[in-house]
Amino acid sequence: ADYYLLNQIKGRWDFTKTIQMFSDQAQSDLGRRATKLVEDAANAQALLSTLKEYIEGIKLIPPTASKEARVHAVSDLFESNHVYVPNPEKQPWVKEWITEITTFPNAAHDDQVDATSQALSYLRNKGGKPLPTADRLAKRNLFVRRV
Repeated sequence: ADYYLLNQIKGRWDFTKTIQMFSDQAQSDLGRRATKLVEDAANAQALLSTLKEYIEGIKLIPPTASKEARVHAVSDLFESNHVYVPNPEKQPWVKEWITEITTFPNAAHDDQVDATSQALSYLRNKGGKPLPTADRLAKRNLFVRRV
């Protein structure tokens, strides 16, 4: 019932740099074990075509409804404290993520909100892989529950 955002990267890159960043993340310890979700928009088909022979587990996710509707569909997970993020004192990028999540739809940017809502929706509907150390991570104050 709990969902964990373990890591993320954010940026605006050209196609070549996007391929490199995606490949780097896919080959990380976490990335090798995970399904790689890509919104089926913009360069997604080209990315899949370029990388499918080298990287397993890439899944295109077609966007459904509006961003607001997608966020609303998973808002109960936040409200019921089922979403964990790394402790912002240990992972500084979390502060920006929290700001974007909590100010949506009035924030200057919404890319992290959109990616988060699509990932949560996918995991809720398809089932995620359990993280065996999740309870230990939360107890060691590496994750916080409330956003």
